[in-house]
Amino acid sequence: MIQITLNVQDMFSKRLQQFGKRAKTIALRICRTIGQEFRTFTKKNYLSGQVIGKRTGELYKGIKIVTDRQNRNAVIVKSWAKLANIYHHPGGADIVPKKGKMLRFEVDGRVIFMKHVHLDERPWVPKARSAFQWNASIKRSADKVIAREIAKLEAKSGGG
Repeated sequence: MIQITLNVQDMFSKRLQQFGKRAKTIALRICRTIGQEFRTFTKKNYLSGQVIGKRTGELYKGIKIVTDRQNRNAVIVKSWAKLANIYHHPGGADIVPKKGKMLRFEVDGRVIFMKHVHLDERPWVPKARSAFQWNASIKRSADKVIAREIAKLEAKSGGG
């Protein structure tokens, strides 16, 4: 499985102190926002033409942002898409039929039968990870989430 663990050790904890008990929840929201920015960046820059046949968006939809079970203050960006691991396999991968003798698929409306299909290696996760502007995203996400939380607090205190 392909995954990126996002760990932003103490980059905005001083700003979160004003939220008291809610600080951990807000920190997690910041991490999720960073993960969503990475996901959008990856779709825009690395996932065009990555699907056999037509673009279904399955590779992009398979990129999930989840809370790390061991560390509740961290999130993991990972891909559950079936094709994602194939693209990262060194040397590419061969797809062969599990049942029957031939693979059947459509290309431009024509039905094609083949004994196997070779996919070239396309390691888009490491490329996207190294090209993404992490520091800028962390700052932008922290500013955005904290501003939203301050606005909620002000609305609560002003409305009571």
